[in-house]
Amino acid sequence: MRIMTMYFTARTTETANDASRRYTQLARARWHFDGSGSILGGQLWQAGSTAGVGGDGQFTLIKSGIAIPQFDPLEERLNDLAQKATFQQTQVP
Repeated sequence: MRIMTMYFTARTTETANDASRRYTQLARARWHFDGSGSILGGQLWQAGSTAGVGGDGQFTLIKSGIAIPQFDPLEERLNDLAQKATFQQTQVP
């Protein structure tokens, strides 16, 4: 099972004290994905007994001004990677 946390954040463009590199939490939600199971003939996925998606029913408001944990602002984020990606459609027999 993969557990992930999604953050709504804010950051400034001001550079004093390296402020432009700090992402401050505004809200947070956790969710999980379990893709366990088997691939059957015809490329059909059969879910395992623990497979599924779940998580918080709503975002939790964060008022403390705490930064996102263990975040390197120089790393590419998922949105950045998706914008640069190329996709190819293939047919499976």
